[in-house]
Amino acid sequence: MAHELKLGPDCCIGNIGEVASLLLTALRENPELLVDLNGVEQIDTAGLQLLLAAQKEASCLGVSLRFALPSEEVQQTLESLGLPAL
Repeated sequence: MAHELKLGPDCCIGNIGEVASLLLTALRENPELLVDLNGVEQIDTAGLQLLLAAQKEASCLGVSLRFALPSEEVQQTLESLGLPAL
């Protein structure tokens, strides 16, 4: 069963170091990780870059990483930037 990590409410430049640390620790400690994005109320390009970087890091580490339940904010930000769903 995948370890679940809930992110939120902010995934922005102001707290990106904190969120990055949580993600990296979870990736290093779990062979399967499910990141719940339902609680994310604010996300900016730094937050999206972090999520995309986490996908690459998971691949390098051989970790199964999935994103679940993206909030409306996450979906709208992805769409506004022309990015596919996570």
